[in-house]
Amino acid sequence: MDDERLLEEKLKITKRIDIILYEKFPDGWFSASRLLDRTDESFYECKEMFRFLYSLGGDAHIYLWNHMMPVMGRYNPDLISREDFSNEEWDFITRVRQQSLDNISKMGEFYSSDININTFDSKRLVLYPWNSDLNNQYISFFKNNHDEYKSFYTVDYSDFSAENYIFQTNRPLGFALIEKESNNLIGSVAFKLIRSDVVYNLEYFIFPEYRGKGFAYEAISFLIEKAKAQELMILKETVREGVYDEVPAVVKCIEAKTAADNIASIRLAEKLGFKKTGDIPLFKNHHGTYSDGVAYDYII
Repeated sequence: MDDERLLEEKLKITKRIDIILYEKFPDGWFSASRLLDRTDESFYECKEMFRFLYSLGGDAHIYLWNHMMPVMGRYNPDLISREDFSNEEWDFITRVRQQSLDNISKMGEFYSSDININTFDSKRLVLYPWNSDLNNQYISFFKNNHDEYKSFYTVDYSDFSAENYIFQTNRPLGFALIEKESNNLIGSVAFKLIRSDVVYNLEYFIFPEYRGKGFAYEAISFLIEKAKAQELMILKETVREGVYDEVPAVVKCIEAKTAADNIASIRLAEKLGFKKTGDIPLFKNHHGTYSDGVAYDYII
């Protein structure tokens, strides 16, 4: 199920169960966080709403799961008691909590809807899914190299902008590049989904001391071949939040955009087999100074 259809299905379930819940509890409001805190004055009301929804089964169980998943990994289990629920209800709560804890353990606190599960070895590189440690190393580089940040992201460095631009762990097809010889992080490459569930934008960055050695070409060409073979696997979220199916990412087109005066990136795109599709007026704006860009496509 593609992302748009998945969201539509989740919204349908939420709307349908909200109506049923309102008809039964017109003055109530179900909150997973209040359900998980026996000291909250609304606990007993939420418990009755939970028990009613649980008794309905089907979509009501999906509704409960999706409301509880975001908070289950962070609540204090001492604040509720098994005695407040039937064995079946408690088993449901336990399963949601365990799934949440497993996801946080494997993917970090802010796991995304689609998750990269690929680790690849090319000739000189390991292409590794981002984790918190690698992400912190990447952020640290830009914190200490503001000129590189400004050049790559076309904005001046600030902690606020860095949080929006640099954070890598939420990219389903984003990879940290590890040089085998030194075991050092040397950069990043990502196919970032931009439209139609099959069109991706190419993003890559190589640390200065590793440039000019063919690492970007090696990593990107390797991933293109994997995309052709449909060997880029992701965990795609199902209608139940935090529950995933393993599926191949369908990549039909990769777009590359760069500044018109970035000769190195243009040469790399052409060497990789990208075809120029047009010019991009006013591609970059730095303090009111505009420059044009170029666009390239690789059709798979």
